[in-house]
Amino acid sequence: ARQEGHPDNVSPAVLGGAILVEKESGTATRVASRLPWRWTAIVPETPMPTAHARRVVPGSYPRDTVVTATSRTGPVVYGLTRADFPSFFRGTNDVLHEPWRIPLLPWAGPLIRRLRERGAAAYLSGSGSTIMAVTPRGAWNPGPYSVSFLRSRGVRARYFSLRLSPRGASIS
Repeated sequence: ARQEGHPDNVSPAVLGGAILVEKESGTATRVASRLPWRWTAIVPETPMPTAHARRVVPGSYPRDTVVTATSRTGPVVYGLTRADFPSFFRGTNDVLHEPWRIPLLPWAGPLIRRLRERGAAAYLSGSGSTIMAVTPRGAWNPGPYSVSFLRSRGVRARYFSLRLSPRGASIS
């Protein structure tokens, strides 16, 4: 994780499940091994260089924004630990990064809004341009809708249906 620089990315891949990582210590805690949800990655061909995405995010925020952002971590953690999709959904409306990054991808805001209106917890994955859309298993698949939506705006994309690996990576 130190070499890659993002323990929040490496930990789930190695440990499996849904992992929370404490930034300063790098401590990783598995909060769920399995969740009854569909994880869909919508991957447009439009790249978003991480360095560029980081530059547009402010260095500081008003107190209300910080309070709003931190108040949303509780529902996310509760949703993950209890497999409570409505709680998870409520917590995934980002106010720290997406308001600054979404304008760089003019199609992202409308797609995320439409996905959320249809019941998917949708958000930029990392710095973007990939969008994650999470739905309860058995609910609709947001992948085909998203690819069609983006195509209508001249953006080529693919989607991948994912699931949590309860064990993480294995080397054979």
